[in-house]
Amino acid sequence: MSTAEPRRASFASLALCPACLLLAALAFLAWREDCWGDEAFTIRRVSASWDQLYHPFAYRVEGVGHPFDPRFVYDFNPPLYFAVIRLLAGKDPGVFVTRWFSILPALGALFVLAAWGRSSLGLQAARSLVLFYALSPTVLYFGHEARPYAMPLFLASLALYLARRRAGDPKRLFAVLFFGSALGCLMNYHLAWWVISFALVLLALAAKPAGGMGRRSAWAGLLGLMLGSLTAVAAILPQRQMLAIVKGESGPPLSFELLRSALALPLAMSGGRYVPAGFLLSLAVLALAAALLVRSPQRGLGAAALALWLLPVALPILLHLALATPFTDRYTLFALPGWFLTVGWIAREVSERGGWGRRAAQLVAVACILVCALGSFEILRRPFRAPWQPAVQALLAKAEPGDYYTIDPDWLNICFAVNARRPPPAAYAYLGNGIPPKARRIWIIGHSTLGPIVRGTLEQNGWRFEPVSPSDGMWLWRATPTTE
Repeated sequence: MSTAEPRRASFASLALCPACLLLAALAFLAWREDCWGDEAFTIRRVSASWDQLYHPFAYRVEGVGHPFDPRFVYDFNPPLYFAVIRLLAGKDPGVFVTRWFSILPALGALFVLAAWGRSSLGLQAARSLVLFYALSPTVLYFGHEARPYAMPLFLASLALYLARRRAGDPKRLFAVLFFGSALGCLMNYHLAWWVISFALVLLALAAKPAGGMGRRSAWAGLLGLMLGSLTAVAAILPQRQMLAIVKGESGPPLSFELLRSALALPLAMSGGRYVPAGFLLSLAVLALAAALLVRSPQRGLGAAALALWLLPVALPILLHLALATPFTDRYTLFALPGWFLTVGWIAREVSERGGWGRRAAQLVAVACILVCALGSFEILRRPFRAPWQPAVQALLAKAEPGDYYTIDPDWLNICFAVNARRPPPAAYAYLGNGIPPKARRIWIIGHSTLGPIVRGTLEQNGWRFEPVSPSDGMWLWRATPTTE
C-alpha cells in the first residue's frame, strides 16, 4: 500500500462519519423548519431585480409594505451571496433549495478544518476539532439557515487552510488571502472582524517569523487581506445609501447576557437554555489554553488560534462601545474557526504530556461534548422558530373574496408572503391605518397574544376575536363585528 492510501483512509475515518451525521441533521432542519423573518429577506432579495439585488433599498417602500410587494426588501448584507444563489438556482428558488447554499458550505468547512487539523495538529487532535464542529449547535443552526453565514465561514476556513499550504510562497499566499477576504466581505460585512484578526496575526509573524512563514510571506498575506477587503469596499461603495439607514438602526443594549451569549456561541445557541453552561465552558477552554501556552514549544500556533477566536468577539464589541453601532452576538460568528483551532491545539498539547493538563482537558472536553449534544438535540427536537404553515394554510383555505387579512406584528409581512408563496383570496389591510370600510371579516395571523395595534383598533370598534388555528407557532384569528 502506498503512503498516500493510508493518509486517505485516515482522513476518511476522520471526517466522513461526522460529515454524514451533520448532513442528515442539516437536511432534516432544512426540510422541517418554516421560513422565518431574515430568511424571508433572503428569498425576496434573490427574487428581486438585479438592480434591487445590488441596491436593496433603491425602491424602498416607506412604512408598512404589502406582503407581496416585491419592493419590500429589508436587508443590509452585501450582494454576492444573493447573486450566487440567483445565478445557480434561478429567480424563485424557494426556501428549501436556498438553504442548501448554507448546508453545502457548512459541510465544506468541516472537511477543510479536518484537513487543516490533520496536517497541522495530527490525527488525534483533528478528531477533537471535527467532533466539536459536527456537534456544535451554532454550526447546526447557521449551517441550514438561508442567510450569508455558512458560505463566508467556509471561505474563511478555506483561506486559513490554503494560507498554511502556501506559507512559503508569497505570491500564492497573497492571491489566496486577497480572494478569500474580498469574496467573504462581499457576502457578510462582519467577516471584516476575521480579516482584521488574521491581519494582526500576520503582522506579528512579519515582526517575528515563526511556524515556517518568513517575513516576505507574512507581509504578502497581510497585503492580500487588506487589498482584498478594500476591493470589497470599493465594489459595494455605491450602496453607501444604506449607511444612513444603518445609522438609524439600534440593537439591544449591551448587557452581560449578550456578552455571555457571544462568548458561548460555539457551544450554545443564542436564546437556548445552555448559554450559561456554554459561557462557563468557554472560559474554561480559555483558561486551559492560556495555561498550556506558557510552557508550549508550539505557542505561536496556539496564540494565533486564540487571536482568531477572541479578536472577532472583542472587535465588534469595542466598535459598539466607541461608536454606538448595533451589536448582537451573531456578529461574532466568524470567531468559530479560531475556537475550533484552539480546541484542536489544546488536544494536541495534552496528547504530548500527562499530568493535570490532560486530566483537565478531558474533563472540559466531556462537558463541552455534553453541552453541545444537548444544545443540538434541543434544536432538532422541536422547531427553533415559530411554525407558520398551520396558520398560513388555514388562511388560504378559509379566506374568501371580500374578506381582509393582516399580519401581527406587521414586520412579519414578508415572512408570511414567503411561507404562503401565493396571495390569499382576501385583500391585505394594515390596521394601523384604520379598519377598511364595509369589512365584514378580518383574518389575523399573529402570536397567541395579539399586539396593541390590531387588538386596540378592532376592540375599540366593537369587533370580537376567535382563534381558528392555534398552534405552537403563529395563530390564525378571525375577527367579526359584534353587530353580526
